[in-house]
Amino acid sequence: MIYRHKLLYNSNRELCFLRKPKYNITKKINEDSSFVPRFTIKNEEIFSNFPTNTPMKLSQELLETAITHGMILQIDYKGEEDDNFSGHERTIYPMVYGKTKENKGVLRGYHLKGWSVSNGGNIDKEWRMFRTDRILNVVFTGSFFRLAPNGYNESGDKGISKIIYQADFNTIRNNQSKLLQKNEIDEQDRVILSKIHNIETKDLNYNLKIFKPWEGNVIPKKDAKNIRITFAKPIVGTGQWVAIIGTSIVPGNIFKLKINDKIEGSYKSVKYLMANELDSLNTIEQQSEFKSLLFLKGN
Repeated sequence: MIYRHKLLYNSNRELCFLRKPKYNITKKINEDSSFVPRFTIKNEEIFSNFPTNTPMKLSQELLETAITHGMILQIDYKGEEDDNFSGHERTIYPMVYGKTKENKGVLRGYHLKGWSVSNGGNIDKEWRMFRTDRILNVVFTGSFFRLAPNGYNESGDKGISKIIYQADFNTIRNNQSKLLQKNEIDEQDRVILSKIHNIETKDLNYNLKIFKPWEGNVIPKKDAKNIRITFAKPIVGTGQWVAIIGTSIVPGNIFKLKINDKIEGSYKSVKYLMANELDSLNTIEQQSEFKSLLFLKGN
């Protein structure tokens, strides 16, 4: 069955879907610089004004909801130099909404993935300014961001003369915590892993020193209380102990470790903690330096 949706706002195109579209953003976006679990929606009815996977006409109300809750959005945007009738699709963190000196609505967003005419193709992870009258439609992906991206300016944006809404990460985390308590959103890493058999990771090319945990700013200290780390040792041989950032694995759990798609061998979880606890430690089982890995998934 074909569903036809007539968009009666900034775009007059007709969208044809063979089935309800799904924007599986959590599977496509990997925030390499963020070790705090993002969240995904469980109860799709909690935002009645902004349902997931549904093209919506952009409004100030939707922007307020998105910015104050840390929603990851997908937009169809037709820039001034874009000769594509229906614009191009972009995935963004909406960060600041306001007006220019000419009283035009603008949205500053962290452009995760999508098309940029001015850059001549697809881009990945950069700051962009979007005129709201050029946003043809907006979709809530059902996923949330948790950390301020690199380059976020808390004091404002020089391209916006009047700020109407701006991301405040204390507000964002408080709103997300309320949804977690109501069991309406879900943690991506499922909190604590038990009886896990395989762990896939990415090498961060950095050795975590327990006595200098914030060196190199690989682990952002400002969010240390939200960052999970598991320390594990090789079962056989003299391989290097590892710190797996982004998950908690129950001590004693033995698993096969894969780094950058290559199996390294069997490891045993020794300890897990939140990163803010590192300040009170000098060693973990007489070990002071660990190969740093970013947790990708486990099963």
